[in-house]
Amino acid sequence: MASPIDTSSQTNEMLEQTELGHTIAKYKVPFIAIIALIIVGIIGYGFYTTQKEKTEQAYAVAIYQFDKSTFGDLTEGKLKIAPYLDKFNLLSKDVSYFKGLFPLLIKTVDHLISKKEYGTADTLLNEFKPHLDNSAMTFLVNSRHAVILENSGKAKEAIDVLEGMIKSGQKMMESKVYFDLGRLYLTVNDKQKAKTNLQYAIDNTTDDNLKKLAQVYLGEI
Repeated sequence: MASPIDTSSQTNEMLEQTELGHTIAKYKVPFIAIIALIIVGIIGYGFYTTQKEKTEQAYAVAIYQFDKSTFGDLTEGKLKIAPYLDKFNLLSKDVSYFKGLFPLLIKTVDHLISKKEYGTADTLLNEFKPHLDNSAMTFLVNSRHAVILENSGKAKEAIDVLEGMIKSGQKMMESKVYFDLGRLYLTVNDKQKAKTNLQYAIDNTTDDNLKKLAQVYLGEI
Protein backbone atom coordinates (compact mmCIF):
# COMPACT_ATOMS: atom_id res chain seq x y z
CA MET A 1 0.00 0.00 0.00
CA ALA A 2 1.41 3.38 -1.04
CA SER A 3 2.39 5.66 1.81
CA PRO A 4 0.58 9.00 2.13
CA ILE A 5 2.19 11.87 0.26
CA ASP A 6 3.87 14.38 2.59
CA THR A 7 2.78 17.62 0.86
CA SER A 8 4.58 19.75 3.45
CA SER A 9 7.91 18.04 2.63
CA GLN A 10 7.30 18.43 -1.11
CA THR A 11 6.54 22.12 -0.67
CA ASN A 12 9.72 22.65 1.31
CA GLU A 13 11.77 20.77 -1.31
CA MET A 14 10.33 22.98 -4.08
CA LEU A 15 11.02 26.15 -2.12
CA GLU A 16 14.60 25.06 -1.44
CA GLN A 17 15.27 25.01 -5.23
CA THR A 18 15.47 28.86 -5.38
CA GLU A 19 17.27 31.39 -3.20
CA LEU A 20 14.04 33.19 -2.43
CA GLY A 21 12.30 29.89 -1.84
CA HIS A 22 15.08 28.82 0.48
CA THR A 23 14.60 32.00 2.55
CA ILE A 24 10.81 31.53 2.67
CA ALA A 25 11.18 27.87 3.64
CA LYS A 26 13.65 28.73 6.37
CA TYR A 27 11.45 31.46 7.85
CA LYS A 28 8.09 30.05 6.88
CA VAL A 29 6.50 30.24 10.33
CA PRO A 30 7.41 33.88 11.15
CA PHE A 31 6.61 34.85 7.54
CA ILE A 32 3.09 33.41 7.87
CA ALA A 33 2.74 35.13 11.25
CA ILE A 34 3.63 38.51 9.71
CA ILE A 35 1.11 38.00 6.89
CA ALA A 36 -1.53 37.11 9.48
CA LEU A 37 -0.76 40.27 11.47
CA ILE A 38 -1.06 42.39 8.32
CA ILE A 39 -4.46 40.85 7.52
CA VAL A 40 -5.65 41.40 11.08
CA GLY A 41 -4.42 45.01 10.89
CA ILE A 42 -6.32 45.63 7.67
CA ILE A 43 -9.50 44.16 9.14
CA GLY A 44 -9.02 46.18 12.33
CA TYR A 45 -8.50 49.42 10.41
CA GLY A 46 -11.62 48.74 8.37
CA PHE A 47 -13.61 48.18 11.56
CA TYR A 48 -12.19 51.38 13.12
CA THR A 49 -13.03 53.42 10.01
CA THR A 50 -16.58 52.07 9.93
CA GLN A 51 -17.11 52.81 13.63
CA LYS A 52 -15.63 56.31 13.22
CA GLU A 53 -18.01 57.06 10.35
CA LYS A 54 -20.99 55.84 12.40
CA THR A 55 -19.92 57.95 15.39
CA GLU A 56 -19.45 61.09 13.28
CA GLN A 57 -22.81 60.52 11.60
CA ALA A 58 -24.44 60.33 15.03
CA TYR A 59 -22.64 63.55 16.03
CA ALA A 60 -23.87 65.28 12.87
CA VAL A 61 -27.47 64.28 13.58
CA ALA A 62 -27.24 65.55 17.17
CA ILE A 63 -25.81 68.90 16.00
CA TYR A 64 -28.46 69.26 13.28
CA GLN A 65 -31.27 68.63 15.75
CA PHE A 66 -29.75 71.08 18.26
CA ASP A 67 -29.43 73.73 15.55
CA LYS A 68 -33.04 73.38 14.45
CA SER A 69 -34.56 73.22 17.93
CA THR A 70 -32.40 74.74 20.67
CA PHE A 71 -30.61 77.37 18.59
CA GLY A 72 -33.91 78.17 16.91
CA ASP A 73 -35.47 78.75 20.33
CA LEU A 74 -32.59 81.09 21.23
CA THR A 75 -32.96 83.27 18.13
CA GLU A 76 -36.76 83.37 18.53
CA GLY A 77 -36.45 84.52 22.15
CA LYS A 78 -37.96 81.33 23.56
CA LEU A 79 -34.74 80.41 25.35
CA LYS A 80 -32.47 82.72 27.35
CA ILE A 81 -28.74 82.86 26.73
CA ALA A 82 -27.59 81.24 30.00
CA PRO A 83 -29.59 78.00 29.68
CA TYR A 84 -28.76 77.88 25.97
CA LEU A 85 -25.04 78.01 26.73
CA ASP A 86 -25.43 75.23 29.29
CA LYS A 87 -26.99 73.07 26.59
CA PHE A 88 -24.38 74.12 24.01
CA ASN A 89 -21.48 73.26 26.31
CA LEU A 90 -23.04 69.88 27.06
CA LEU A 91 -23.42 69.21 23.34
CA SER A 92 -19.78 70.20 22.74
CA LYS A 93 -18.62 67.60 25.24
CA ASP A 94 -21.02 64.96 23.94
CA VAL A 95 -19.68 65.28 20.39
CA SER A 96 -16.07 65.70 21.54
CA TYR A 97 -15.72 69.06 19.77
CA PHE A 98 -16.38 67.32 16.44
CA LYS A 99 -15.56 69.77 13.62
CA GLY A 100 -19.18 69.60 12.43
CA LEU A 101 -19.99 71.64 15.53
CA PHE A 102 -17.98 74.60 14.23
CA PRO A 103 -20.71 76.23 12.05
CA LEU A 104 -23.06 76.16 15.03
CA LEU A 105 -20.34 77.73 17.19
CA ILE A 106 -19.95 80.59 14.70
CA LYS A 107 -23.72 81.13 14.52
CA THR A 108 -23.88 81.16 18.31
CA VAL A 109 -21.00 83.63 18.63
CA ASP A 110 -22.52 85.93 15.99
CA HIS A 111 -25.81 85.90 17.88
CA LEU A 112 -24.03 86.73 21.14
CA ILE A 113 -22.17 89.59 19.45
CA SER A 114 -25.47 90.95 18.12
CA LYS A 115 -26.76 90.94 21.71
CA LYS A 116 -23.53 92.60 22.94
CA GLU A 117 -22.65 89.54 25.02
CA TYR A 118 -18.97 90.05 24.19
CA GLY A 119 -17.44 88.32 27.21
CA THR A 120 -19.56 85.22 26.73
CA ALA A 121 -18.78 85.09 23.01
CA ASP A 122 -15.06 85.44 23.73
CA THR A 123 -15.19 82.59 26.24
CA LEU A 124 -16.81 80.28 23.68
CA LEU A 125 -14.18 81.12 21.06
CA ASN A 126 -11.32 80.52 23.48
CA GLU A 127 -12.76 77.15 24.50
CA PHE A 128 -12.88 76.04 20.88
CA LYS A 129 -9.43 77.33 19.85
CA PRO A 130 -7.53 74.16 20.89
CA HIS A 131 -9.76 72.18 18.52
CA LEU A 132 -9.16 74.23 15.36
CA ASP A 133 -7.51 72.16 12.66
CA ASN A 134 -7.42 74.31 9.52
CA SER A 135 -6.71 77.88 8.44
CA ALA A 136 -10.34 78.67 7.54
CA MET A 137 -11.54 77.83 11.05
CA THR A 138 -8.69 79.83 12.57
CA PHE A 139 -9.53 82.86 10.42
CA LEU A 140 -13.21 82.81 11.34
CA VAL A 141 -12.41 82.58 15.05
CA ASN A 142 -9.68 85.27 15.04
CA SER A 143 -11.71 87.72 12.94
CA ARG A 144 -14.58 87.46 15.41
CA HIS A 145 -12.20 87.74 18.33
CA ALA A 146 -10.98 91.05 16.88
CA VAL A 147 -14.58 92.28 16.54
CA ILE A 148 -15.31 91.37 20.15
CA LEU A 149 -12.21 93.21 21.39
CA GLU A 150 -12.97 96.29 19.30
CA ASN A 151 -16.58 96.41 20.48
CA SER A 152 -15.35 96.01 24.06
CA GLY A 153 -13.22 99.15 23.68
CA LYS A 154 -9.97 97.19 23.42
CA ALA A 155 -8.65 98.56 20.13
CA LYS A 156 -4.98 97.78 20.84
CA GLU A 157 -5.78 94.15 21.65
CA ALA A 158 -7.87 93.90 18.48
CA ILE A 159 -4.89 95.27 16.51
CA ASP A 160 -2.66 92.59 18.03
CA VAL A 161 -5.06 89.87 16.88
CA LEU A 162 -5.24 91.22 13.32
CA GLU A 163 -1.48 91.77 13.13
CA GLY A 164 -1.04 88.18 14.28
CA MET A 165 -3.28 87.01 11.44
CA ILE A 166 -1.14 88.91 8.91
CA LYS A 167 2.11 87.55 10.37
CA SER A 168 0.78 83.99 10.24
CA GLY A 169 0.59 84.29 6.45
CA GLN A 170 -3.15 83.73 6.20
CA LYS A 171 -4.62 85.08 2.93
CA MET A 172 -8.37 84.79 3.52
CA MET A 173 -10.03 88.21 3.06
CA GLU A 174 -6.59 89.74 3.40
CA SER A 175 -7.63 93.18 2.15
CA LYS A 176 -10.46 93.30 4.69
CA VAL A 177 -7.98 92.53 7.48
CA TYR A 178 -5.73 95.39 6.32
CA PHE A 179 -8.75 97.68 6.09
CA ASP A 180 -9.79 96.83 9.67
CA LEU A 181 -6.22 97.43 10.81
CA GLY A 182 -6.31 100.85 9.14
CA ARG A 183 -9.53 101.74 10.96
CA LEU A 184 -8.20 100.58 14.29
CA TYR A 185 -4.90 102.42 13.91
CA LEU A 186 -6.92 105.58 13.32
CA THR A 187 -8.76 104.85 16.57
CA VAL A 188 -5.49 104.77 18.51
CA ASN A 189 -4.25 107.83 16.58
CA ASP A 190 -1.40 106.07 14.74
CA LYS A 191 -1.99 107.83 11.44
CA GLN A 192 1.07 106.50 9.63
CA LYS A 193 0.16 102.85 10.20
CA ALA A 194 -3.45 103.65 9.43
CA LYS A 195 -2.42 105.14 6.10
CA THR A 196 -0.16 102.19 5.24
CA ASN A 197 -2.82 99.58 5.95
CA LEU A 198 -5.64 101.44 4.23
CA GLN A 199 -3.51 102.01 1.14
CA TYR A 200 -2.66 98.30 1.03
CA ALA A 201 -6.37 97.47 1.16
CA ILE A 202 -7.10 99.92 -1.67
CA ASP A 203 -4.28 98.58 -3.85
CA ASN A 204 -5.09 94.90 -3.38
CA THR A 205 -8.85 94.54 -3.01
CA THR A 206 -11.22 93.58 -5.83
CA ASP A 207 -14.19 94.71 -3.76
CA ASP A 208 -15.23 98.16 -5.01
CA ASN A 209 -17.25 98.91 -1.88
CA LEU A 210 -14.30 98.09 0.38
CA LYS A 211 -12.02 100.21 -1.80
CA LYS A 212 -14.38 103.23 -1.62
CA LEU A 213 -14.75 102.89 2.13
CA ALA A 214 -10.98 102.67 2.60
CA GLN A 215 -10.57 105.79 0.48
CA VAL A 216 -13.04 107.62 2.74
CA TYR A 217 -11.01 106.69 5.85
CA LEU A 218 -7.77 107.55 4.06
CA GLY A 219 -9.20 110.97 3.22
CA GLU A 220 -9.56 111.68 6.94
CA ILE A 221 -5.82 111.37 7.55
